[in-house]
Amino acid sequence: MIRRLFRRRSWRIGSFIFMFLLLSTLVLSFVPTQFYILRPGSAMALNSMVTVAGGHKDAKGSFMLTTVKMGPASVMGYLYAKVDPYSDLLDANMIHSPHESNEDYNKRELETMRDSQLTAQVIAFQKAGLPVDVKYLGAIVMQIIPDMPADKVLKVGDVVTKVNGKSVATAQELLIALSGRKIGDQVQLDWTRDGQPMKATLALEKLPTTTKDTRAGIGISSPITKREVKLPNQVTIQSEKIGGPS
Repeated sequence: MIRRLFRRRSWRIGSFIFMFLLLSTLVLSFVPTQFYILRPGSAMALNSMVTVAGGHKDAKGSFMLTTVKMGPASVMGYLYAKVDPYSDLLDANMIHSPHESNEDYNKRELETMRDSQLTAQVIAFQKAGLPVDVKYLGAIVMQIIPDMPADKVLKVGDVVTKVNGKSVATAQELLIALSGRKIGDQVQLDWTRDGQPMKATLALEKLPTTTKDTRAGIGISSPITKREVKLPNQVTIQSEKIGGPS
């Protein structure tokens, strides 16, 4: 009788411990941390992803696109990455701005991937000695610092085309046009949103920083150049949802 009661009690204790560990694991799998996990992704043959009109896919060998898998780390993911030799951890602030939402970050990564694809196509045709027509149409807004002047009027994806009436064709030209100004200076911006022209005058403010730096700005960060490219042959790239400058 005593032995039977002991076995029953031991089974209950064991079941309780098992359920506790299971529930703890499930809960910790959803508790976020301030880290991102980086681990090896996939290696895909480019001939299955890239198709050039009039091109050939019978070349010997293969050219691979390697990727890195990255995502927010839960507590369990963090603990696993600590012991996994193929995983690495990075602080979230090294991946994206603390002012940037996950939605804007994902949008920026996909836009960066599209820009990388366009650059690869242009260079490939130029190296082949074929004509490529490139037009620079402005600077795409990729990040906006909250509570700065740009936050009141601009959205991620807007294309800035002019500063104080002077055309801005590239991201570099936009940064140059806004640099060297003082707090309180006003600039007139022209931009397009979904093809519709818009305009506003903004007063520059001190950029947020942890140092004594007193640079002024409107709160646009990491813009990229919008380009219109005409290629001699149509190129189709099936990269699905691979983001970043791969």
